[in-house]
Amino acid sequence: MDTTASLIAIVDLSFKVIKYMNDVRDGGKERSELHQEVLAVYDIFWNIKSDFESPSIDETTPWSEAIKPLFKPNGTIEQLKQVLEQIATKITIPQPSAAGVFKKLQWPFEKSEVQRILSRLRSYKGTITLTLNRANLKLDIKTNEDVQFMRHAFEDDELKTALDWISPLDFLALQRASQRQPLRGTGEWFLNNPQIRGWCDGRTKAVWCHGIPGAGKTVLATTLFRSYRRPLPTTRWQC
Repeated sequence: MDTTASLIAIVDLSFKVIKYMNDVRDGGKERSELHQEVLAVYDIFWNIKSDFESPSIDETTPWSEAIKPLFKPNGTIEQLKQVLEQIATKITIPQPSAAGVFKKLQWPFEKSEVQRILSRLRSYKGTITLTLNRANLKLDIKTNEDVQFMRHAFEDDELKTALDWISPLDFLALQRASQRQPLRGTGEWFLNNPQIRGWCDGRTKAVWCHGIPGAGKTVLATTLFRSYRRPLPTTRWQC
């Protein structure tokens, strides 16, 4: 039996049992407890069935992968279905007599039998609930990872948009080109400048280099970063 068929079978069986218990008046406390447990099973499996019918859920999602062990042959789902079938086989819905009169519904279970059924139902329900919680946790983690990825992608896109607005120049390409072009000794006067040395030592918070395009600002900045061996200070550099 496939996953969907198993879910439908349990939903139908639990609904049949619930309907019977709503109509019967015998059974006392045992009937009330069994009714409560079967109703909880119905709610759980109705929600699982709805989740499986969602277009965002398929066999490869973390949620689906996490609950697959429940559907293994003779696994938790199959054993739960067997218990519901056991209950359903003892339920007799009376047919109306020739005069159209229904017989009173009878409670068919002994107290000890109900306790055994309740124990099994609660055990299976606990296993299923724990598995669903783990599946939902995995889904939340995967969703959070996707959100973080989209946020970083959005931030990167925003940064690129801002840089394109500031200038259409490809500064990375210019920097790579400037690393290949300088001759030996280029920029030494710049490195020996007291203000630049003060910035490198952290005594100056900002360095402002201005000039027209092509004046050599990128070459000087590249020379500085290539020549200074220690970690550069976290102060501002503005060209």
